[in-house]
Amino acid sequence: MSRYLKVYLIIFTLFCLVFSSIYIRDFRIDASSDTLVAQNDKDFNYFNLYKEIFPSKNTLIVAIESDKEIDKNLLDEIDTISNKLTEIEEIDSVFNINKAPILFLSGSSLIDLSNNNYETINNTQFKIEKVLNEFAASPIYSDQIINKEKNITSLIIYLNKNEKLEELKKNKQILIEDKLYYLKKK
Repeated sequence: MSRYLKVYLIIFTLFCLVFSSIYIRDFRIDASSDTLVAQNDKDFNYFNLYKEIFPSKNTLIVAIESDKEIDKNLLDEIDTISNKLTEIEEIDSVFNINKAPILFLSGSSLIDLSNNNYETINNTQFKIEKVLNEFAASPIYSDQIINKEKNITSLIIYLNKNEKLEELKKNKQILIEDKLYYLKKK
């Protein structure tokens, strides 16, 4: 490659970079779920239909790891954290290991569960170690709210519906056409 060709190529590349950088402030990326999936995707449309029929709350999962096996002190701390989290306006509720029904040790039935008449760690006479063993061996709870080693548990945080976001999603196309979608909040 000749020396002049290399110089022209470098100059052309620099020109393209400078020209592109002029419009970089207008560049926007929309990473919402509707833009990450093709609009005519049958599976995505079915998912949205299913979501309208069976709505679910948005959730966050927080894992809590202990240096040793979960004990009464950690369980008390989990309740404290959960109570503080529910004071946050955007959070609807928090589910933790202390609220999980003890099914096998207590012999709870489906009727007990539907009537909210069941034992939990907070209101049981069973030793915590026995309850944790049940939870760790349970196909329902194991690796969901407690791991098999019984040193990690989770908080499931249910968020309130963000009405403003839902309204923006519904009116997204109108807002984009009116160039209001990307306005920054002042």
